[in-house]
Amino acid sequence: MWTVAVAGLLIATVCVVLVIRRMRGRLTVVTVHGQSMAPALHPGDRVLVRRTALAGVRSGDVVMVARPSLAESATWTVPGVAKSAVVADDAWADATGAWLIKRVVAVPGDEVPRDTVEALRHTAEQAVPPGRFVAVGDNAELSFDSRTCGYFTDEQLWGLVVKRLEPAVPPHA
Repeated sequence: MWTVAVAGLLIATVCVVLVIRRMRGRLTVVTVHGQSMAPALHPGDRVLVRRTALAGVRSGDVVMVARPSLAESATWTVPGVAKSAVVADDAWADATGAWLIKRVVAVPGDEVPRDTVEALRHTAEQAVPPGRFVAVGDNAELSFDSRTCGYFTDEQLWGLVVKRLEPAVPPHA
């Protein structure tokens, strides 16, 4: 009888370890900084992000993306940062962080949202091209997003925000 119980426990343990190993690197917990996603998310909120490819993203989803490179920053503006400081690495990183959390408004094949995304107003494409997507912050006045830099690429996509988590430290009453 003990042999069967030990074997069952061993099998269950191996299954749990395999699931954990498979999920490692696919999920991460991120703390929100900045007001760009208010009122949906606020500074200090924590979210669970699942690694995903662009094919798994739909319009309306909230995603985590790598901030765009500085290479084309001369045409960009960042709310709250002087235009001349946008091209400096330190000011850029302080203003935008290494990662951005944004809401997807168009994926490949969707109509280009020219009316709401200034940076894409004069683009020639009628539809969002393959490997590209449009993402914006809910709080337009405080968001660096597609309205400023245009398309995000599938390489910049880290994953999909799947859940807002409880605060790490409960607020003081």
